[in-house]
Amino acid sequence: MESQDSGAPGLHGIHVLVIEDSPGTLDMLTALLRLEGAVAVGVANGRDALSALRAHDFAGASVIFAKPCDWAQIVTYLNGLGLAAVA
Repeated sequence: MESQDSGAPGLHGIHVLVIEDSPGTLDMLTALLRLEGAVAVGVANGRDALSALRAHDFAGASVIFAKPCDWAQIVTYLNGLGLAAVA
């Protein structure tokens, strides 16, 4: 799990979780968010996503639903936290 704040304006200080199983796409999305100043945390699977959600105070999440798995638990958890999820 990666976390970094670039200090740039825009999304400065906003904590965003990116869930993506493709390493290249995960790196690209987290890098773009960081360029805008977000504190982006990238994870590659649902189990790590749930752990990250419990450990951090996120303002939103970007979820990629490409592989078949039980994402319902993650979406339910996000909804329970009142987070905006982008799929």
